[in-house]
Amino acid sequence: MASSKRTHSYVEEAFRQICEQPGIVDVVILNAAGNPVRTTLEEQRSLEHAGMWTQLMQKSKYAVQNIDPEDDVLFLRVRTKQHETIVTPDEKLTYVVVQNPQDKISVKPQGIALSKGSNESAGGRVI
Repeated sequence: MASSKRTHSYVEEAFRQICEQPGIVDVVILNAAGNPVRTTLEEQRSLEHAGMWTQLMQKSKYAVQNIDPEDDVLFLRVRTKQHETIVTPDEKLTYVVVQNPQDKISVKPQGIALSKGSNESAGGRVI
C-alpha cells in the first residue's frame, strides 16, 4: 500500500498515469487545502475547478454523513452531455479528472411517460 506521504515525485507519477488513460480531457490534483498542485488547465481555470469541485465534495460528504454518520464519500462522479468528472479525495490529495464518457447515454427512464406540464408520472408526484 502506498505511503500517506505525498511527495512531488508521487504527484508527478500519479498525474502521468492518469493523463495516459484514454479519454482523459483534463486533470487537476489538489492539495489538502484545496489548491491545485498539478494540472492540465490554465491557472485561472484550475482555480475555478478547484473551488467548485471542493465545495461540491464537501456538501456531498455533509449530506452522506447526515444520512449515515458512519458512512463517507469515496468518490463523486458527475456526468454531463459532454463530459464526465470524477472527484476522488484521499488523505492528502484530491484528484479531479474530466474525461469523455465511454458510451453516450440518453437518460429516458423506461416505462415512465412524462408529458409536458404533467405533475404526476408512474404513480409519483412532483411537489
